[in-house]
Amino acid sequence: LIALYGAVIRVGHFDPPPTLDEFPLPNRLMQGAYLLCLYASRVFLPWNLRPYYTDLLDFSPGEPRFLICAFVLTGLAILAFRWRGRRPWLAALLIAHVGVLLPVLGLTNSPYHAGDRHTIAHGVLAALGMTAALAAVRDPLLRHRSCLFICLVTALFALVSRQMTHRWQNGISFFTQLAADLPAGGVRANALMKRGNALAQDRRYEEALEAYRQARQSAPNFPLGQLPFREGEAYLALNDVDRAIGAFRQALRLEPEQTRMWALLAELLAATGRNAEAVSLLQEAIRRHPEIPLFPHLLEKLRN
Repeated sequence: LIALYGAVIRVGHFDPPPTLDEFPLPNRLMQGAYLLCLYASRVFLPWNLRPYYTDLLDFSPGEPRFLICAFVLTGLAILAFRWRGRRPWLAALLIAHVGVLLPVLGLTNSPYHAGDRHTIAHGVLAALGMTAALAAVRDPLLRHRSCLFICLVTALFALVSRQMTHRWQNGISFFTQLAADLPAGGVRANALMKRGNALAQDRRYEEALEAYRQARQSAPNFPLGQLPFREGEAYLALNDVDRAIGAFRQALRLEPEQTRMWALLAELLAATGRNAEAVSLLQEAIRRHPEIPLFPHLLEKLRN
């Protein structure tokens, strides 16, 4: 019920889903089949895990990987139907697999951003299933060998996980790796901006500005309203006030509803002796946002 609720009810601001003309039903089914196979494989082959996959950013249902996944899933469905009397567990597993993942198959999204976090429940259930199967083994020798095999596989998985921890160390390494995996465009620009934010939090402001510059180059026309504001903060930390003011002005043009930016820019202009510009800016802020009491207060303070 929770999964179905999450599939239908959305909280926040989202772009409208694509129409059937924009994202045809066969493409949706091929994408869903691919993700069903991908998430199942990640439980037993946890290699190159990542919270964000780029496979579906450029979706072409005729590619071999999508055709193979559709063939495998169709074959399993046929077997589950034919063996429903002798081996009902296969149908139960297949239905449970589809049911749990149904809200996160991207059937209403294109492009879709898959992530390994959706396999957490499958991993827990697989571990419980293997534990139950091991407990049901009566032969002591077979149980001993099974335990040894599980220990070896666990050690192998631990080694694989250790080799992948470099990308999870902190926000800088995470977004650096993520940006490297993404093609040029808005998604990569957003990852580069977040990399710059992580660098700025580490007080590496010049590197942060370079990341912001790369974000602009990756998607010149992509609307990243927070980007000039972050650039302004970095310039301000480097005492480059003129560039900070220019960046804050650009941020304000992109997102005039951000009231904090009006006050910040006005205070910065006043601090640098540009009182006339600060007064003009606050008057515009009062005209746009008459409900904010801070703006008249700042304006009165400047005039006095």
